[in-house]
Amino acid sequence: MGADITVRVEAPKPGAPSCELIGSELVIRGPKLTREAIARFLPEWFRYEARKYIASRVTVQASDKRKYVRITSARTRWGSCSSRGTLSFSWRLMMCPREVIDYVITHEICHVDVPNHSPAFWRLVESRCPDYRAQRQWLKENGRRILQLSEF
Repeated sequence: MGADITVRVEAPKPGAPSCELIGSELVIRGPKLTREAIARFLPEWFRYEARKYIASRVTVQASDKRKYVRITSARTRWGSCSSRGTLSFSWRLMMCPREVIDYVITHEICHVDVPNHSPAFWRLVESRCPDYRAQRQWLKENGRRILQLSEF
């Protein structure tokens, strides 16, 4: 969520790998934790965290409508909204600050009502996220390096 964290790998433990965020450290535990194994495991951890956080925020922001949330590995967009109202978000979004994540969620929820980027759409976004311009600017300045991240 936009904070710098240190990844600490603990001595191999039996069982499936696990992650725990302790303060500003992400502690990874598990057997055979090679660099390659960690690079495969971290996106899954981010995906799990994204599902929890984003689904809860969608519920808060779109309480009047039931929404299906998908977490993807998209590298070209932060989120999307299908014609059926399915909201999809890249797990990479979890590396952005909380305000940016919430803006992207708001943006996609607004597409349920206005499926384009017309002035009416942007008025709706602004009514729900008054500082959306600052969040868009953050994405323009920082987003490309996060979306292009392919491994850790």
